Amino acid sequence: MGDNNLAFLDFQRLILSDPKNPMVHIYAGNLLMTTGAYSDAIKAYENADTVEPTAVSAFQRVRCYCALSDLEQARNMMSVARQAQPDDVILQFDNMCLDQLYMVT
Repeated sequence: MGDNNLAFLDFQRLILSDPKNPMVHIYAGNLLMTTGAYSDAIKAYENADTVEPTAVSAFQRVRCYCALSDLEQARNMMSVARQAQPDDVILQFDNMCLDQLYMVT
């Protein structure tokens, strides 16, 4: 309902109640990314990976690094995401787009 701080507090409570669920950390990262807190979102995705590494958390970090204009780190994370899901056609396409963007900058 537009109260991002309250929403994040709710996520913190959820994380405390289910700390071994990587998706809880990913959802918290998504909220942070939506508010523009990219560095904090990256930390949330890293927390998700300490529970269970996923392609989703790696790809979400790609998005954060792109928003922060850190294309080198974005490419590194894209490699992690692709290793986790090598047959994902969408990741392959996104990787090609990221490579092209990297070459232009």
